[in-house]
Amino acid sequence: MVAVARTPQSLEALRAEITNKGGRCEILAADATEHDAPHKSVDLAAKRYGRLDALIYSAGAARASDLTSLDVEIWKYHLELMLHAPIRFVQAAFGHLERSGNGRIIFVVSTAARQPTGAIDYDTAKVSLLAVAKTLSIDLAPRNILVNCICPGSIETPLWLSSGGIADQLAEMSQTSREKILEGVIGNIPLRRFGRPSEIAAVMAFMVSPRNSYMTGASIVVDGGSLKGLP
Repeated sequence: MVAVARTPQSLEALRAEITNKGGRCEILAADATEHDAPHKSVDLAAKRYGRLDALIYSAGAARASDLTSLDVEIWKYHLELMLHAPIRFVQAAFGHLERSGNGRIIFVVSTAARQPTGAIDYDTAKVSLLAVAKTLSIDLAPRNILVNCICPGSIETPLWLSSGGIADQLAEMSQTSREKILEGVIGNIPLRRFGRPSEIAAVMAFMVSPRNSYMTGASIVVDGGSLKGLP
């Protein structure tokens, strides 16, 4: 496994956790939007392991905003991070995935691709990535590369719960408390709780495993039942 993220501290913690459980993990501190990040990541995997079997792209960012308050530079950055960068990672990894004979690509999208949140930049990037994945699933199927998406709902991650995260941003916009925001979010989830990162990882593990041999072009919602519409 090669893990790529901007913060060395989180990477070191992840490597220690995986190593302590008997696994292997190489790390690379890089911003996914840097144009050389995809090739650096893929080259590291090929050098350390001699092959690349799966690409999982999960980088994302969100700011609570509407059209009137949206900063154009933030709009550009979010599209770069959540749409353009994943395409570049696929381009960098494609040859290795094809040679593996059973390549897998997973994009971590969002339920925002199914039901807009009102953050126009985030929603646009996520629904666009869903379209990219569907097109890639058709194009890469003859090469036995399966392409799927996971659409998480509200998950216990720093994106939501850290200081300055989505909960705090929404509280500031609506001039209410963080607690009220979280209470409202949980009240809209039939399972009445945020999801855990391990529950997303379990779906990923199936998608990249040999057990998944016939599912491609799919988007699997893991949201505790939050989306109420039919597919």
